[in-house]
Amino acid sequence: MPSAGQSLPQVMGNARIAGARAGLLPYGADMYTTPEDRPIYRLLTGKDDRAFCERVSDALMQGWRLYGSPTITWDEEGGCMKAAQAVVWHEADVVK
Repeated sequence: MPSAGQSLPQVMGNARIAGARAGLLPYGADMYTTPEDRPIYRLLTGKDDRAFCERVSDALMQGWRLYGSPTITWDEEGGCMKAAQAVVWHEADVVK
């Protein structure tokens, strides 16, 4: 039952989010519920190293999916390769 000042949809939404955080429901029970309320599209960027690959792998384990191909470029100032990979939330309805 909603408490004073809360509507039933607010209570149900809070319960769904709490259930997802407790591991009872997977993130993405609806398309707009992403970890940490992130946008459904993200561009991961960084030095092309193990840490970057782990960030992409972590995103995939959380329910994100790859969107397009990765891109790499030489960073003259930093003296290293930089990588970028777009990811979208697994239930997002996107067109490539």
